[in-house]
Amino acid sequence: MKITPLLANYQHTPLTSRLCLWPCVQTHKGTEMGFDRVAGRLKRLSRSIIFKLMALALVMVAVGFVTRFTMLRTLLSEDVVALSAAHQLSIAEYAARDVEDKVRLRLEGGEIRFGVVTVG
Repeated sequence: MKITPLLANYQHTPLTSRLCLWPCVQTHKGTEMGFDRVAGRLKRLSRSIIFKLMALALVMVAVGFVTRFTMLRTLLSEDVVALSAAHQLSIAEYAARDVEDKVRLRLEGGEIRFGVVTVG
């Protein structure tokens, strides 16, 4: 049995014959390596039931994610707008109450100095 190095029998074909990222431009004893083998494996894989079930599961997960995201986005946007409006209303009521208290105190004759109320 004679052992020869693997690279001794390789022959290069022109790179313009086929564009690929696999070692498909080299031949070993007349048979093409790389691209055709990978293409055959991918074709066989795409015909298997396991691949089809995995692809179906992946599509279902993607569709579920997109659907859930769009539904939650519409519901949450309405809730955020309502919460923001309630927050702004409470801040405005607090400011109005504070101004009203200060006006009433002035009308009654008290003084307001640096936030400290003195009646006199």
